[in-house]
Amino acid sequence: MRALETERLYLRPLKRDDLEGVHRMHSDPETVRFVSGRTKSRQESREWLEWAIDSYEKHGHGFWALELAASGEYVGHAGLPAQVLEGIPETETAYWVSRDHWGRGLATEAAVASRDYGFGELGLDRLISIIHPENLASRRVAEKTGLRVERPAIHKGFDVVIYAVESRTPTAR
Repeated sequence: MRALETERLYLRPLKRDDLEGVHRMHSDPETVRFVSGRTKSRQESREWLEWAIDSYEKHGHGFWALELAASGEYVGHAGLPAQVLEGIPETETAYWVSRDHWGRGLATEAAVASRDYGFGELGLDRLISIIHPENLASRRVAEKTGLRVERPAIHKGFDVVIYAVESRTPTAR
C-alpha cells in the first residue's frame, strides 16, 4: 500500500512505531465515543495496530497513519479497512482524527484521498462508511466525500447508519 499526499496531510502505512499516537487516540473517551463506546488499554491499542498492519497483506489496503505534512505530527488514521457487514464483504472509507485537530477539515481531506485511491488505484466499485447515528461530524464528512445514506444497520452490536457511494467510473470486467 503506497503513501498518499494531500495539501496538508501525508497518509502512510501504519507501523509498529505508531503505537503512541494510536493509543493516544484510543484512550481518549471523546475520540472513541462513536467508534467503540469505550477506551482501549495499551495492549488493546497494540492489538488494533497489529490488525491494521496485517490488513495490508490480507487485503492490499487498510488504514494509513495521518501526519501533518508541515510537521510530521501523528494526527490520526484513515483509509480503507475491509469490513463484513451483515455477512457481506465491504470496503469502508474510515477516518479518525485526534480531538485536538477536529474542525479543521482533515478528516474530509483524508476521506477524499482514500475514496479516490479506492476507486482509482484499487478499482473498487463501491465504498461504505459505518457511522453511529449521532455522530453528526462524521456524517458530514461522509456527505462531503460523496457518500449518501443507504440504510440503518446493526454492526458489531451497535445501531449504525450505512453510507455508500458507487464508483463513477465503472471498472472493466
